[in-house]
Parts: sequence; structure tokens; C-alpha cells
Amino acid sequence: MRRFTVPIASAAALLAAVAVLTGCGAEPGPELPVAKAGGPRNVQVGETVLFDGSASAHAVSYHWEFGDNTSSEQMKAEHAYAAAGTYAVVLTVRNSVGGSGRDTAEVTVTEELHASPTARISGPSTGRAGEALTFDGSGSSGAKPIASHAWSFGDGTAPATGPTATHLFAANGQYAVQLTVTDGSGLTGVASLTVTIGEQGTNRPPVAIAGHDLSSRVGEALSLDGSVSYDPDDGDAIASYEWDFGDGSAPGSSAQVSHSWGTPGDYTVTLKVTDTHGASDEASLKATVLPPEDFSGRWTLAPTPSTRPCPGYTLSFPAPTVDLIHSGGQLSAQDPGESRRRLTGTVSAQRHFSMSVTFQGAARSCGTPSVTEELSGEFAAGSDRALTGSYKVYHSYPDLTCNCTATFGVTGTRP
Repeated sequence: MRRFTVPIASAAALLAAVAVLTGCGAEPGPELPVAKAGGPRNVQVGETVLFDGSASAHAVSYHWEFGDNTSSEQMKAEHAYAAAGTYAVVLTVRNSVGGSGRDTAEVTVTEELHASPTARISGPSTGRAGEALTFDGSGSSGAKPIASHAWSFGDGTAPATGPTATHLFAANGQYAVQLTVTDGSGLTGVASLTVTIGEQGTNRPPVAIAGHDLSSRVGEALSLDGSVSYDPDDGDAIASYEWDFGDGSAPGSSAQVSHSWGTPGDYTVTLKVTDTHGASDEASLKATVLPPEDFSGRWTLAPTPSTRPCPGYTLSFPAPTVDLIHSGGQLSAQDPGESRRRLTGTVSAQRHFSMSVTFQGAARSCGTPSVTEELSGEFAAGSDRALTGSYKVYHSYPDLTCNCTATFGVTGTRP
């Protein structure tokens, strides 16, 4: 008689073993689980990967080993790799009686792809033998931080490192200054600048400096200053300045000028400077011109009678003050405390306005007139917004011989 030794993990497993050995008497036990880890994957460093074991069969528990000393007990597990390489991901599943199954998936992790950095050189393109010239590469940039700057000067001298470099060329000629920048991943970018070295006394052009970008509103003057422009040659100087305001107006011709624009928009202002030898340079800035700002305020109106008013007519305002409100290009006026009804009109870019109102008023012996008032004027630029203009009163009577017009000068000030 043969004897078999079978390790039994549980009562259910014992019954299953007896059934196998005797061929009868016990119901079949749970099926062995089947693990499904999924196919191979290709990802980049830091990219999150979803590992899904839901296709596994007869499983009640899941255990993932990602090959980088980390694991998860989730059926669906997310993971990101910190380093490039090939990883064997193992999924182990178990059923309710401890039976297990496993599957392996291969994951290939590569470094993140990105563009090479861009090298940029800022510095003079001319100079003299023995003169110290400084070149600046700090404007270089890339998807990853710049790790190093390497300079060569095209004259056989030792290279330099760092964001900026100062160099002296010993002889006249043309030299190719080259900057190589390297990012943290080892990718490189290259830029070059041709530098012409001339003899002592060779004229170099002046340097135009127009200033930074500015903004104002329509009709408000901007001050522009090019006086910091300079000529790099000893004994030479800037002979002329020319400002182009970008709006077709006459150019400015001094170091410091002021200018206003009549239409909102962005304007390119260009300064051209010329030295005594005729060499020149240009620099530009952007002038942003905004529409007139919205405002509201209370003005005191002071009428001045004309020399030919209507007979016996004395001008008086319903109130000594008037509220003026400008919003969205529209101007309205009202007596303080009243609804906005008396005067309406449109303000142009120059802040002109024209307003009128018609109402019925009493007359003496000429009957009841139709009286039309018209206030027209202009706000002066500036924070005080002084008002100047005229106020007309038209009297139209049934008796036409009584018709007349009275015109008064008007000034307004904001308290």
C-alpha cells in the first residue's frame, strides 16, 4: 500500500485533498486565482502610471511590487518612477482559501523629453584693441534651469565660464564670441556674436536709450527722456536727437520732449541719436494710450452775461452747482439732488461736449415762450478739469418780435 504525505492548510483544503485521493465524497474547492498584471509599458520619469489588476480571476486580494522597493495592496494602483530604467512589476493575487497566482509586467522608464536650452548673448559688437568688453549670457533660458555657461572668444585665448564674461582682444579684426549653455539634463544651446575690433580712433556709434514703456490717457502729455543716451568714444558726443511718436505727427528734436496722442491705442515711440561723425543708433519704447478716464464731480458754474442779452432777461441756473458724470464716453449733468435729466451729450476723445434742454417758462407781455437752453464747452486736461464754454438761451414767442437769444460765457470749477 502506498502512502502520501500532503500538507493541509485548512479543513476545506483537507476535504478537497481527500476527494482527490479517493476520487469521491467531497465537493470541489475554490478555483485557483489567475493574476493579470497587464502588458509592458513605456513611460517617462515622474509620469503617473495606472496598474489595473481587475482582469485577474477568482481573486479577493491583490499585492503589487513595482520593482523599486515600493508596493501597493490596491486592485488598481497608481505609481510614478523617480529614475530611468527597466522595472519588473509583479502582481500576486489570492483567493478565499489562500490559493495564489502571479503575473509580471515590464515597465521601461525614460528621462523626460524637453527642448534644448536657448543661448542668448548681449554685448558690444565693436571695440578697440586692449579694451575690456563685457558679454552677458544671463538671458539664456530653457525648459530646465541653465547649469553652466561656457564662453569662447575666437582669438585662441582660454575660455571663460559664468553668466557674464569680460574679455580684451589684443589685435584688430573680427572675432566670433560663442556662448554654450548646458541645462541640468546635459542638453546644450549655442549662440554667437561677431565682434569687430578696430584701431584707436575708429568711431563707434552712440547708444540710444529711450526709457521704459509708459502709459497715459488721450490728451494727456507724456514726458520722454533720452538724455541718458551716450557716445562711448572719448571726445565724441551725441549731436542730434529725433523722436518718432508713432502717430504720424512731427518728430521731436531734443533729448527731453513731451507728447500727447488723440486716439487710444499702443504706439511705438522710437528715439534716434546721431553722433558728430554721423553714426547713429535707435531705441524704442511702447506708449499705451487709454481712453479718457471715467469721472464724476460737482462744479460751480459762474455765468458771465453777454453784451446783448434778451431784454430784461437775467441768466440764473436752477442751482449754483451742477453734477457732471462721465462714464463710457457719455457725459451727463444734473442739479444736485435731482434725477439726471437736465443735460445730456457725448464726450469725444478731446472731452468736448454739447448739451441742450427745452422747457416751458413764463414771459412778461409777449406770451408764453418756448425756451431752449444749450450749454457747450470743454474740459481742460489736468486733475482740476476746469470747464470753459458758453451758455445760450433761446426765447421763441408767439409774438415773433419778442424772439431773442442771450449768450453767456461759462466757467466751471470743481470745489
